Amino acid sequence: KTELMADADPVGQFLDACCEVTAGERIGVVEAHKVFLAWCDETSSAPWSARAFASIMVEKGLHKVKSSTYWWEPLRWRDDDFTRSVRDRAGSGLEPVRQPEHDPEPEPPF
Repeated sequence: KTELMADADPVGQFLDACCEVTAGERIGVVEAHKVFLAWCDETSSAPWSARAFASIMVEKGLHKVKSSTYWWEPLRWRDDDFTRSVRDRAGSGLEPVRQPEHDPEPEPPF
């Protein structure tokens, strides 16, 4: 039964596989849908329209916010090989995964 329910929720599977709910983070609405379509292709899931995808994102508690463009908040991409691969399939020019703001400096070799 659980597998059947998961199969009926590809947006939830996509979010679990590729995204993390993180305060202060955001993903572009168009970018998220493009990556979702690439994820559908990768996982042999049926693609959903942008409108249906957005409706489910709101049902899942995400907020569509407008600044200069529309964003999903609070959401960020997972920093793993699978997510990078799916994002690459979606096309170049997508916003890179944000790195931690304070990376420690590497120790000098001497």
